[in-house]
Amino acid sequence: MLPSVHTAAGTLSNDGAGFFKLGPGTSVRLAVNKLSRLALRYWPEVDTRRAGIGRPADKPRAPSVSPSRNGASQGVAMTTDSNNSSQSSRLAKESRDRLIAVLLERLDELEASTHPDKGIAALGKDLAALQALQVAGELVQAVAGWAIDHQIGLAVSGLSFVPLQPHGTKEHPEYLALRSQVDDHRHEIAGRGDLLRLADVDDATHRRVLFNMLIGNSGALPLTTQQKMIEALKALDTGELLPIIKPRQTTKKVRYRESQLQLKALAIVEFMVHSDMKRFKAQEMVATAYGVSTETLRTWEKRVREDLGALEVSRTLSFARNAAASTKEARKALFSGSNQIHSDYGRSYSDASLKRAALAYRNVRRET
Repeated sequence: MLPSVHTAAGTLSNDGAGFFKLGPGTSVRLAVNKLSRLALRYWPEVDTRRAGIGRPADKPRAPSVSPSRNGASQGVAMTTDSNNSSQSSRLAKESRDRLIAVLLERLDELEASTHPDKGIAALGKDLAALQALQVAGELVQAVAGWAIDHQIGLAVSGLSFVPLQPHGTKEHPEYLALRSQVDDHRHEIAGRGDLLRLADVDDATHRRVLFNMLIGNSGALPLTTQQKMIEALKALDTGELLPIIKPRQTTKKVRYRESQLQLKALAIVEFMVHSDMKRFKAQEMVATAYGVSTETLRTWEKRVREDLGALEVSRTLSFARNAAASTKEARKALFSGSNQIHSDYGRSYSDASLKRAALAYRNVRRET
């Protein structure tokens, strides 16, 4: 049986019958992601992506190799008509149905909590609306994840949806060639694998992913916004910059990305300080990584408050302090022999995170 899952945003508890319940304030997105990882840890043979969650039962699947329950590969190619495959598919369908039920129930709760026609106060409406959209995104992933994979795979290959043609061009050679390219399972398979590696692809591919997803509009954008964005992305391929994505004129010398990376540096310093490091030492370490003096780093807080807003800076630094406190508690629980599962609260402030932020900062500085 899977244990209760503790995340930074709440708890997903096992009710003893194989179902999981959301605790108060739990983020569905974080909880579901955590549960997916745990499912693969405890039931490796039920890979929720490769066993068919998010795709119809009759959608063809490519043969796959299933690991054993202890994680070792059995080296057996599993086809859809094998006993093991059908069992994995059945378990995957049960998990998928439970997930869908949880997500739909949560959407109903969010709508009922802030309905304008029921005389309910609007306090918390903005957060509820955002949470509903996030849950809806998880629902789309659950029921049409295979289609998202296909769009990603198309983008990686430099392709997009090929629209149906009128009678006069149904047999056009170019159309037939494009049709044969996009009607291929390999795009879904490639998209499934590339989903976790999208950070490594170039910006043109990311833009193509965005373009492909906008065509289907699974996010239910207003039609006019959808059309404007599709047009703007198409125009970029010809070197034209349309107003919807044109930068706003400003007199600021430090641009957005540079300010964000400076704020990241301040947050890492704050995390270190509240993890019992002397402030001057933390500033020295971060400044050295960024390639600036400690005096320069100390001037950033005042300026980023002006550029990004006092609330945004205070919020970011507060999150860093909270992460440090939570990391301390997690370590205490670990050393005390607790079997609770804790998120890695300090991951965003780790040495690896500092190196990535420092490298990005230097690259941005070279661009300006």
